[in-house]
Amino acid sequence: MGQNKETADYDYAARLIEFKVRSLIGEFGFSEDDREDLQQDLMVHLLERLPQYDPTRAAVRTFMDRILENKIRSIIEHRRYKKRDCCIQLTSLSQTISGNDGDLMSIEDSISHDDCMLLNGRIVRTASELCDLRIAVETALSLLPGNLRSLCERLKTQSIAEITAETGEDRNRINYKIRRIRRLLAKTNLKEYV
Repeated sequence: MGQNKETADYDYAARLIEFKVRSLIGEFGFSEDDREDLQQDLMVHLLERLPQYDPTRAAVRTFMDRILENKIRSIIEHRRYKKRDCCIQLTSLSQTISGNDGDLMSIEDSISHDDCMLLNGRIVRTASELCDLRIAVETALSLLPGNLRSLCERLKTQSIAEITAETGEDRNRINYKIRRIRRLLAKTNLKEYV
């Protein structure tokens, strides 16, 4: 009789795994091709954990369900890691590709230092983007009236309190000028920085 119970529990585990995997297909980047791998991973995990089963704490089927739910949760979490994005196709950096001029080169040779720094989060803009931004700021500042342009130059190195103390101008007046500068700059291509 004990063997029939054990067989029934294994049959239940197989059906439970099949059901849980079926609900994963089409979600979280899992496809039909992943079905057998998921079923095998879950079954191996369950079989590894079964010796830890304590009948005084829960029914065997409840234990199986909790073990599988936890494993599925960790599989999904692992799948969601940014570097493991299911939509990204991984390629070796030593793979050979054709450059713009038709010459063959490794992918590693085609990646610039700025691109690496951007990907690692060490910089926000490339050197060329910073240069373009600098030119855009200088152009926008040159279009401002003289008194607003000089205030912008001061704000590069001084606080509002320092400017007020140095010029004797009212703080409210300086804040009004800053709002005016922002409105004028919002009309240029610097809108996102204002």
